[in-house]
Amino acid sequence: MIKRYFPHRLLRAGTVLVAPVILAAFAFSAEAVRIGSVKGRVEVRRSQAQVTRWNALKKGQSLKPGDTVRTGQGGKVELKLDDGSKVVVGPSSRVKVQESSPNKLFYLAVGKMKSFVKKLRPNNAFEVRTPVAAAAVRGTVFEMGFDEEGKAGYLEVDRGSVLLTQDGRDNWAGVERT
Repeated sequence: MIKRYFPHRLLRAGTVLVAPVILAAFAFSAEAVRIGSVKGRVEVRRSQAQVTRWNALKKGQSLKPGDTVRTGQGGKVELKLDDGSKVVVGPSSRVKVQESSPNKLFYLAVGKMKSFVKKLRPNNAFEVRTPVAAAAVRGTVFEMGFDEEGKAGYLEVDRGSVLLTQDGRDNWAGVERT
């Protein structure tokens, strides 16, 4: 017996097979880090650029893994993440987006950044690394900084708990909810 396929059936079958591929491509092309507010001098060095120069960063632009943001003395920038979390990079700071989706991983070379982390999905991570330590979190508010000259860093937890790893040792820092 020979089956006949009518155009509307082929279209429906093609839609069923192609739609997931299109949706998956759209999901991965969505920008995981967008620029919220910008104050003062804020610049970006794109990882994909042929010339590694710094360009002004504006509200609404997106960042990709490998991009580095730096702020001037009075500069400040808010990074909005696709899961509803946000990061505020303070003055005289330099931070690199190492991974943006599904995990959020930042490298803070100098300065400070305050993170407002929404509850993460299982197996997803939010982490900030500095030259001397790394902080991994789930659903919390914390600030981490690094002083390049003094080679010293700090961690301040406003809400929740943070796993701080330094010199191969894990330490928990946190604030109990009352």
